Amino acid sequence: MAQDHKPLLEKTFTCTIYDEETKTWGIVNQPQSQNITFRLKNQSSDKLKAATEKLIRQLQTARRTHGPDSRPAFSFQPRVEVFEANSEDHAFYGEILKPRSFRQAVKEREQEARIGLFAGIGAAILLLLTSPPVATHVVGDVNLPWGRWASGNYERFATAALVTTTVSWLEVIMHWLFTLRQPIILWK
Repeated sequence: MAQDHKPLLEKTFTCTIYDEETKTWGIVNQPQSQNITFRLKNQSSDKLKAATEKLIRQLQTARRTHGPDSRPAFSFQPRVEVFEANSEDHAFYGEILKPRSFRQAVKEREQEARIGLFAGIGAAILLLLTSPPVATHVVGDVNLPWGRWASGNYERFATAALVTTTVSWLEVIMHWLFTLRQPIILWK
């Protein structure tokens, strides 16, 4: 920390933190009523990055309230800055990426989600049409050639719609799982 930052830090000091996994120490201060600053210290830049990512991930999942009006407890500056020891010179910095949610994955794969939804509705309707009580009213006698032909077509269309639904939603789920594996901070 730069020498000219110490007086402000001493006045606004809140607490110390420690991450056992990365052996990273940190201090928390609140220079303004709506802002909190975390200052982490570790000699290894890789461990410092890991500790920062872990802290951001934990704070992003913290909620202010529970239930339908739940909202995030913290919002972040889009940039994480890492300074040289006892200096105001940047060693490196990173951009905090938005938290990954299933809702976001659906939004990013909107076409697949819509196709899966409409195909699922179509499959449900077609499967209903092939059920024995309904098929006799819609198709007539399913033992006659035209009845077998119509019932068979409904069954094939229902199967195709089920496969389309499954493949479309698997695409959305695979995209979501891929985004969960991405780092939470893009380091530069």
